[in-house]
Amino acid sequence: MTRLFHAFALGSLAALSAFSAHAASTLPDWKHFTDLRTIQVETLDDDKQHTPRETTIWLVVHEGQGFIRTGATTWGDNVRREPNVVIRMSGTAYELRATPIPQGELYDTMKQAFRDKYGFMDAALSLVRGIGGTPTIMRLDGRLDMPMGN
Repeated sequence: MTRLFHAFALGSLAALSAFSAHAASTLPDWKHFTDLRTIQVETLDDDKQHTPRETTIWLVVHEGQGFIRTGATTWGDNVRREPNVVIRMSGTAYELRATPIPQGELYDTMKQAFRDKYGFMDAALSLVRGIGGTPTIMRLDGRLDMPMGN
C-alpha cells in the first residue's frame, strides 16, 4: 500500500510539474485584470494519467485580489482535490492556489460582486445552481510550494 501511495504521489507531482512548466512564479498584479471577463484555469483530472483540463471561467477582482467561482463541475472537483492551479490571463500563465472562502461576510460580498459584474448571466446561473447547491467561491493566492514575488 505504501509503494502504491508513493507511486501515485510521484505521478501526481510529475503531472502537475509538466502541466505548469511554463507558468510564471509571480503573483499577478490584479489591478490589470479588473475588467477581464474570462480567464482559463488548468486543473488535473482524477484519472490515472492526471489529464490536464483547461476551463474558461469568470474572474472578479476585489480589493486587489482575484476570485473565481464554481458549482458542481469537474474542474471544481479537481480544485477541491488539488488546489494548486494554473491560471491563464492575457497570454500569461500564473501558478496559484485556489483557497475556498467560507460563507460569511466576504463570501456574500463576492457573491454580489459576481452579480454586479456578470448581471443577467449570473442571475440565470444562480437559478440553475439553486437546484445544484451553493457555489464555491475561491480566492487566488500564491502557491504554498514555491516562493512568490510581486
